[in-house]
Amino acid sequence: MSPVLRWGVLGLLAMLLALAGWRILGQGMADSLAATDPQRALAWNPGHPAARLAQARALADAGQADEAAAAARALLEDEPLQPQAWQLLGELAAADQPGQAAELHARALQGSPRLAGSRAWLAQWEAGRGDADATLAQLDRLLRTHPGARARVFSYLGALAADPVFRTPLVQLLATRPPWREGFLQHLRNTRELAPVADAVQAQLQADGQLGREDFERWIEALLQRGDWSQAYARWAGSQPPGVRLALVYNGDFGRRPQQHGFDWRSPRTAGLQASFPAGGGVRLEYRNRRIDRAGLEQALLLAPGRYRLQAKMQSEGLRSDRGLEWVVQCAGNGAVLGRSDALRGSHESRMLEAEIQVPTECNGQWLRLRNAARVPALQAVSGRVTVQEVAIMPLPPEPMPPPAPASFP
Repeated sequence: MSPVLRWGVLGLLAMLLALAGWRILGQGMADSLAATDPQRALAWNPGHPAARLAQARALADAGQADEAAAAARALLEDEPLQPQAWQLLGELAAADQPGQAAELHARALQGSPRLAGSRAWLAQWEAGRGDADATLAQLDRLLRTHPGARARVFSYLGALAADPVFRTPLVQLLATRPPWREGFLQHLRNTRELAPVADAVQAQLQADGQLGREDFERWIEALLQRGDWSQAYARWAGSQPPGVRLALVYNGDFGRRPQQHGFDWRSPRTAGLQASFPAGGGVRLEYRNRRIDRAGLEQALLLAPGRYRLQAKMQSEGLRSDRGLEWVVQCAGNGAVLGRSDALRGSHESRMLEAEIQVPTECNGQWLRLRNAARVPALQAVSGRVTVQEVAIMPLPPEPMPPPAPASFP
């Protein structure tokens, strides 16, 4: 190869490399500017799809709907697989041509099933038409692909569930156990204004045999927390085995292992305290010289207004406590003590603790608790062992009315 030809080839290669470098630079600049400054991005690369889309959306945000639609269509002529351009056209058509907007959003989802905006718009469109199945299908897909949107979608779904037309297919969808089911049920339980909806949804799931034990227990606890003790008791009592006696103190002899929820015994985990339930009945409590307030046993009650007597048969061994342990019945609403027993301490083969209880009309639910009689934390260290054999509450006749005062005459 002659020197002239060699230099010519080298010069051509240098030009090609420079052109390629310039194109790479232009592409990189367009990529970096597409979202923030589409005009400058297009100056670097006039055909940059993301910049053209950003320019069309900027026109839409500025209220220039016709210009934005024209820009989006022009982009689709060159890039027909740009789903966000179809989405933008759907947004622009929504006000005047909702049917066409639905087609455009559906076209956008064909190209990108994860477009949350199109999915949400179609869900609301189908809801407006009263198509519950189509609405729920869109929301189900949206919840599966965008977990971060759950708070907003749950709020919308909760509003839909208030309508019986949507509630039945929603319950059927929940029965398939989608991954967002527990989060949605928790949203219903925790939103006070949706309390009737939560009860209706969970009741229908229960009637269909699709409400598991844990979901049922959470439902009962939610009812207790919002103060609806009557419904909580009715639901819980209806779940008990046939033939079980529903005394004022349920499972008072501990003949069945406590369920730890509802209106059965609970033994909250407490440092320095171990509770065990022997097969023959009763409960054993071992205290390990730690500060304890609640002494390991409690039960929710639903006592009607009136007078009652509490009796608790117990044994103790080396029970050391500054003030001893006592039984109290408290109003669930304000914590007022409605009655308390004598305190237990030391060693006793068998001892009956008793208390008289007066339930006022405004107390719609109560807690029965074994607790430390000392209310100052510095005095609440407890050690030793206690066996609770049986606890019962019996109604008492109302106190007799005092005789009328004798009439006085002038």
